[in-house]
Amino acid sequence: MTSPYGKATVLVGLTPAGKPVLGEERIHELLARTALEYQIVTASKPGDCTTLARDAVAKGAGYIIWVGGDWVLHEIVNGIMDETGPRNPDLVMAGIPGEEGSDFLKTMGMNNDPDQAVKHLEGAPFFGIDVGRITWAPPAEPGFGYFINMAQAGLAGDMSRRRGRMPRWMGRAGELIAFWGSLARFKIPTGAVKLDRRSYGGPIANVVVANGQFIRDGVRLALKAHPGDGKLDVLIQKGNKRDYIETMTLSLKGEHLPAKTIKEYLASRVEISAKSVLPVEVDGRLGGETPAIFEIIPQAFRLKI
Repeated sequence: MTSPYGKATVLVGLTPAGKPVLGEERIHELLARTALEYQIVTASKPGDCTTLARDAVAKGAGYIIWVGGDWVLHEIVNGIMDETGPRNPDLVMAGIPGEEGSDFLKTMGMNNDPDQAVKHLEGAPFFGIDVGRITWAPPAEPGFGYFINMAQAGLAGDMSRRRGRMPRWMGRAGELIAFWGSLARFKIPTGAVKLDRRSYGGPIANVVVANGQFIRDGVRLALKAHPGDGKLDVLIQKGNKRDYIETMTLSLKGEHLPAKTIKEYLASRVEISAKSVLPVEVDGRLGGETPAIFEIIPQAFRLKI
């Protein structure tokens, strides 16, 4: 027996250490609880999931199960999308998180337990999921890419850049060093944010462009974000560094909004520019620099829930 969407392609991503998120024996043990017909394909190097997802869709795959966290899903989303949108808008996907967990799945009301995730793999119910598209504009190197959960331009991007220069094994210690290093050296520029029919001009400490609500292992940063409403949740943090610290502290309890130093918007298109370049974090890692344009691509795939 198989699912209503055909044989499942199980794409297994890698941990930051370069190892499969889950071993094949564990995956077989989990999927043995279902009646799914499936094949397992495991990444061999960083970025592999993008190519594997693109190839799977090209070969007619209608159901992809990803194994891994948000960055694995990020890679897969960039494989199932082309320059204009989804390669197969009827594609169905489902996720089995690993040790890193998945902030995106938290937004959908799911936890990070693989044993619980496997219960969502069968049956017909699904939910249409939006994807964010980023276009990097000159003088930055032209190009485009997609994100599934959240992008941030400013202080968060600078922290991501500093963290990316450190060994992955430093873990939380590396994140703390990057956090305080950015707070000490980052200079808040003035800039402009254009949104659909509205705009903002002034100091930009950080801009959150969110499709999902959670980040950093469960911090609920974008309270109004929903990855199926056709909108991006935009938070412009226009205060100083002390205000930013207060925001991040209160966000641990979801109590940072509303705030006088944060402007909140919902938009389908966001354009960010500043007098000095702002580094942009994309789904938890450094992605590029401003100026950049963020757009929502509605209903890009269907998520099994």
